[in-house]
Amino acid sequence: MAVVSSTDLLSQVVTVMFAVGLAGSAIPTYTAHRQITWLGMGLALSPMSLWLLFQPQPLQKVVGLACLIFLVTASLGARRLSAALVDAFRLTHELERANRLAEAAAMTDVLTGLSNRRAFLDHAEQMLRYAVRHHRPMCAVMMDIDWFKRVNDTYGHRVGDDVLTQVAEVLRTRVRGSDICGRIGGEEFAMLLPDASVQDACRLADEVRSHVEQLNFASPDGRSFRITASFGVSVLRPWMGEDIGILLHSADEALYQAKAGGRNRVDVALPASP
Repeated sequence: MAVVSSTDLLSQVVTVMFAVGLAGSAIPTYTAHRQITWLGMGLALSPMSLWLLFQPQPLQKVVGLACLIFLVTASLGARRLSAALVDAFRLTHELERANRLAEAAAMTDVLTGLSNRRAFLDHAEQMLRYAVRHHRPMCAVMMDIDWFKRVNDTYGHRVGDDVLTQVAEVLRTRVRGSDICGRIGGEEFAMLLPDASVQDACRLADEVRSHVEQLNFASPDGRSFRITASFGVSVLRPWMGEDIGILLHSADEALYQAKAGGRNRVDVALPASP
């Protein structure tokens, strides 16, 4: 309004086209904010349009009216575009959230909240490759609840689920943040302990064993009972080309030794010499 000539129709039309361009640029720039879009378009185009409507020449009035019509139609279009963009943002966010929940559900044991077998093995493979590459110690611990079938047969599966849940909570509170813990079978759990010696692994397993032994459970008829668990520990032997399957198998063999030796104990699969 400060630079436009009040007598030169060509300069007025050029200024109007410039204002139309400014108003149109507000649509893609502020689409996600409907009120700011309308404000930007109005500030860019309405002063010149209103000024032209009050000029004496009919052509000036037509140009001003055309600008106002453009402003109204563009505002309606911007409203629809803004609503569509907001809906797209919301749907994208909901889809990403649903994907995250689905991915977490696929990697989590529903009952205990620990990693399921698939997630445990995936993480374990990555951890083993890191340990071998950087020559870091690592141990595996296999755990099995003693006489768990007897618990299910005697007290029912609901009580059995409570046993699994409380045992999982003991594991969750005892392991370190860098450790991997998962339920890999019915009553069988596994732990992978990076940067841990055999002594560290045995100490942790014995702590978990002691806490599990102290748990109290109630049967449907009100009687209380306790459970025990057996543990097998194995140590990574990179010079033998071990993979995660061999490491867990060694821990599983030590677990069977613990069960054969009377249960409620920790046994170690001794490593072979390099």
